[in-house]
Amino acid sequence: MVNDKYVEAGKKAIDLCIARYQALAKQNFFIDVDRAYVLATDEKMDILFSKGEVGTFGKRSEAYRSYLACGVLASDGMEVYFLGEPLKDTLVEVDGVKQISEIPNIEAIDMLFMRGTKGFEFSGSQKFDPESIDVLKGSTLD
Repeated sequence: MVNDKYVEAGKKAIDLCIARYQALAKQNFFIDVDRAYVLATDEKMDILFSKGEVGTFGKRSEAYRSYLACGVLASDGMEVYFLGEPLKDTLVEVDGVKQISEIPNIEAIDMLFMRGTKGFEFSGSQKFDPESIDVLKGSTLD
């Protein structure tokens, strides 16, 4: 079981990303998004919002689609360092901050949150496997 601090931080990061998106894009959050993948370390979290399974917690959904990627610095409070939709200009991008998956030999926790009637709820976790990144090529905003 993953440490509760990561789960709570993941929920806060998800809420922060949604609020920041709605404020900057001046529109409601995507109705079709049914899950959020949170890759977490003590210092930061990278979140991918999608419809369908990306392929890291099960078989990739045929109807899979990524909607939004968000990066959150977590060491001194929470601050969004990246926010963007596929094939669109980024809304937030802080120079010099790498995504977790771009850092060699990083130890991180991969968490899945499913969207329900009360928002996003923790569904499961696993140790981050850099080998799974090949599965994700084209699904994030690299």
